[in-house]
Amino acid sequence: MQSDSVTMLRRFFQKFLVKILLLVWLVTSLTYILLSISSENTPRVDDHPKNPKMKPISTTRIELDDPWSCSGLQSQISMSVKTFPRFSQVQKGHTSYCLAMLESLQKCQMLLPDENPLLLPNPFIEYPTASEFQQHLQRYREAHIYFVHVMKSSGTSFEQILRKYGSSSVEPRVEPILTYYCSDMLNFYNKAQLNPGKRYIALDKRAYGLHRIVNQSGFYVTVLRDPVDRFISMYWYIKNGMYPAVLGDQLFQDVFDSKDLDDFLEKTKHKQIPFFDNHSIRMFQFQRYPEIFSTFSGGKDTYIPGHTQIPAVNQSHYEEARKNLEKQAFVGLTEKFPESQEMLSYLLGITIPTQVKSNVNSRYSKNSATPQQREAIEKRTAWDRQLYNDAKMIFDREYSNYQAIKST
Repeated sequence: MQSDSVTMLRRFFQKFLVKILLLVWLVTSLTYILLSISSENTPRVDDHPKNPKMKPISTTRIELDDPWSCSGLQSQISMSVKTFPRFSQVQKGHTSYCLAMLESLQKCQMLLPDENPLLLPNPFIEYPTASEFQQHLQRYREAHIYFVHVMKSSGTSFEQILRKYGSSSVEPRVEPILTYYCSDMLNFYNKAQLNPGKRYIALDKRAYGLHRIVNQSGFYVTVLRDPVDRFISMYWYIKNGMYPAVLGDQLFQDVFDSKDLDDFLEKTKHKQIPFFDNHSIRMFQFQRYPEIFSTFSGGKDTYIPGHTQIPAVNQSHYEEARKNLEKQAFVGLTEKFPESQEMLSYLLGITIPTQVKSNVNSRYSKNSATPQQREAIEKRTAWDRQLYNDAKMIFDREYSNYQAIKST
């Protein structure tokens, strides 16, 4: 009898243990499945999520002295192709990633002169006759392309032209490289050094200045837009949640929090927001880029600890931007999109079957702002207005010469 009781008790504990083990297995499996689903749905840096309420993703930071040693700079360059984190900041010291990079390039004598002879000029102005133009044309079809992307100025449409048609129609073919951060500039430099026979296109916000880093032939391309129209389009683009929130940082919180354009203009009238206030001027800076993009909301790689106010654009910034605009081998205008596309296609030697338009803001129209709003924006973009007027004069000279060259 006692033996039967012991046997029953043993069987009970065996069954209980099996049930516990089965339960543990089920819980572990379920947890693994849930974590896998969560990991798949978690936006990555390159996914560019479009929910404006999503918090910025925390990413790796690099421990570096500022400025870097020359060996530290070489280490950053060699890492850039494989493992370089695009959201990188200098964690020590008082400086930003971009500023540390610039100081290190200069200290290590790797910064090329501003008047780099390998930077190709505007061929429509420099070579205004058909014979001169054709004589130099092949150089442009073998050189790197640096696209200075001024936001909401048909930039994405022109990127599509450069990416899709420029990379398939001309030999040697060109490979696109996103240059959103200063670390991407080092990536461009590294790839150009490792593959001297290849052509690359820099596509994004940190293209200007590559001629000071890359010791190979290259030329700049850009497109500008009426600054008031660009400002309004940018507002609705962000307000509609079309700008990747992971890139937004604190930069666009004023837009997300605003009731409408009037509310935004009122709340930010004493602020400097780089993607709104004289944005075009800021995009044509190199050594001064960290200065006018660096603060708590100026961008992850231009952040300078302790800074709480973005500097306003001034006369010297405008003069620098105007000088750098004149270094562009092609200046297009949003308002002259068909003519700009035609001229760029001719320069690159590519055929585009239809007019390419991408990332168009459907909510924007010229009637989407009142005269009072446009007047307020005009004051906030006064320096951009001057640069835009300069761009229009360059464009007129380009297009006039292009028509003469083509008709010969």
